[in-house]
Amino acid sequence: MVRVAKVVAGSDPQRAERLFDQAERTALAITEDNKAWALAQVAEAMARSDPQRAERLFDQAEHAALVLPDERRKAEALANILEALSRVRG
Repeated sequence: MVRVAKVVAGSDPQRAERLFDQAERTALAITEDNKAWALAQVAEAMARSDPQRAERLFDQAEHAALVLPDERRKAEALANILEALSRVRG
């Protein structure tokens, strides 16, 4: 869904927005173990078209990672978020 939204963003911004909305809702509904990763992926994909929304999603991803009880999974989730942020910010 995120990949399709990125592809159509240039030619059909309204469709891309609907797809990003659906991707965000789906990411928020995911169980805690994968929520941080999913939110970071959506945030990265929409960073160019809606940077403020992407920042909010990165914040939500960070929060989802920080509440993980397993320290190894928490570290992996935070590393994934940092990687996505570095790709966005270059």
